[in-house]
Amino acid sequence: MTTTAGPVPSKKSFLSNLVLLLVPLLLLAGVIALFVFTKGAGLDVTPAAPIETLQFERTILRPGQIELHLRNTSPQEIAIAQININDATWPYTISPANTIARLGTAVLVLHYPWVQAEAYEITVFSSNSIPFETSIPVATTTAIASADTLWSFTLIGIYVGIIPVALGMFWLPAIKSLGPRAMMFLMSATVGLLVYLGIDATTEALEVGGKLGDAFQGAGNVGIGIMDVSAAGCGWPQADDRWAK
Repeated sequence: MTTTAGPVPSKKSFLSNLVLLLVPLLLLAGVIALFVFTKGAGLDVTPAAPIETLQFERTILRPGQIELHLRNTSPQEIAIAQININDATWPYTISPANTIARLGTAVLVLHYPWVQAEAYEITVFSSNSIPFETSIPVATTTAIASADTLWSFTLIGIYVGIIPVALGMFWLPAIKSLGPRAMMFLMSATVGLLVYLGIDATTEALEVGGKLGDAFQGAGNVGIGIMDVSAAGCGWPQADDRWAK
């Protein structure tokens, strides 16, 4: 029995395909070079008003001191000029410098005699007189890592993650004897609960992502996380045939 070999690709067709592959890459490299060497090819227009955004990443309260952790999420650097606490101007120290580079961070310290359980409104003004506000609804000393706090979190993990699983394992023999209809009902209830938790987690993630600066694309990161979880869920194992017996 004889076999007929398929057509052998010629050297000319290979070069043609290679050219078709490289031409778009070369054109893309040319466009990128145009933007780099011409500073945006005319699209980098200076706005009429400065675009400044400042994110308050963390607020730490110590006796007689308020510490603010700042991040510049605007497209240009920001210079801090003034701090107001409850509409009163207050002196401050900032490190590493008053000018915060794009996506840079700074720590601002206020030596202020705050009162336990009182509310405070803090406004940070840039050199362009643009205000950035944050609030402390109930002032209290910020908790720090200690043996007691670590032990408390350990107990919470045991209560939430270990004890319920152990109790569920004790119910496993009884659940096996319920039959396929009851098992299908329990699995449906479990899936419904997981869907509810997924929707709740997505809502909270979008809320937290919305508080991030535009440079970090919070909503986009949430979407990527959902896609990763969905892709992992595609490998969900098939239901065990033993339940149908």
